[in-house]
Amino acid sequence: MTGIVSGTAFFIIAVGVYLCAAYFVYLRAFRSKKDYSDNELALPGSSVLKVTDERMLKLINDIDEIPHEEIEIFSFDGTKLFGRYYHFSDDAPLDIQFHGYKSRASRDCCGIFRISRDMGHNVLLVDQRAHGKSGGVTITFGIKERFDCLEWAKYASERFGKDKKILLFGLSMGAATVLMASSLALPEGVVGIISDSAYTSPRDILFKVGKQLHYPKKIMGIFIAASAFIFGGFDIDSADCIESVKNTKLPVLFLHGQDDFFVPCRMSRKVFAACKDNKSIVTFSNGGHCAAYIFNTEKYVNAINDFCKRTLK
Repeated sequence: MTGIVSGTAFFIIAVGVYLCAAYFVYLRAFRSKKDYSDNELALPGSSVLKVTDERMLKLINDIDEIPHEEIEIFSFDGTKLFGRYYHFSDDAPLDIQFHGYKSRASRDCCGIFRISRDMGHNVLLVDQRAHGKSGGVTITFGIKERFDCLEWAKYASERFGKDKKILLFGLSMGAATVLMASSLALPEGVVGIISDSAYTSPRDILFKVGKQLHYPKKIMGIFIAASAFIFGGFDIDSADCIESVKNTKLPVLFLHGQDDFFVPCRMSRKVFAACKDNKSIVTFSNGGHCAAYIFNTEKYVNAINDFCKRTLK
């Protein structure tokens, strides 16, 4: 009897320790505190990811000062989603733009917003779930966000008409969001996708970051999927960018820094290779993450302008 009691106690303690460790991983990787945007120029996780360029602050301030309409919609699971709509022309295409992990729309999208405005496009700048003014507390690395993207596209099609041409822009996790959404039943008005610095899958990028932080691979394997499922309510392996783009008929432009130290350029190349056709890729000789607009402005702008001209003609 004593042995049974001891065994039961040991099992309960082991389960408790496991759940505590899984919850710690959930808090670090998936839980949003919504307090990470105090420093406009800082990317999450490491001071080496900071981009200190005065032009970024100017671009961010310009976005915040331009008159816009605040929009709220609800996603498939009832999560409130928030976005800002910028109207520049009645007959213009609409660019829906998605920011990255633990960041904010006006920071990550400040470069592509300027490009869209200069092209005369209207812009819908989205707060991803668990970020900004959108609801939710769990970041799912594109798993649930892809359905949010679908809801925004459906909203735009219903509001502006089925003939309104829509381009989906995403940076980092935002790029994964729009690439994963490419496999969904998007409205016919969606005519193209622009992906800047996408990762191949949630698991791949989490393992890559974990390796940088010197977390043991076996420990990561044990806890990542469990923490997402138990505490976040999602399957981390239920979608990835490579499988999502295999059958898409949408044109896709991939952009990536060749020496990106946060999301390796090889990840975009793998997703690019999975696309069957209507694809192009442009890489940039800089080491910043999602920093091509700042460090390679002319090449970056030209790549997007050329893609939009081909796609929208």
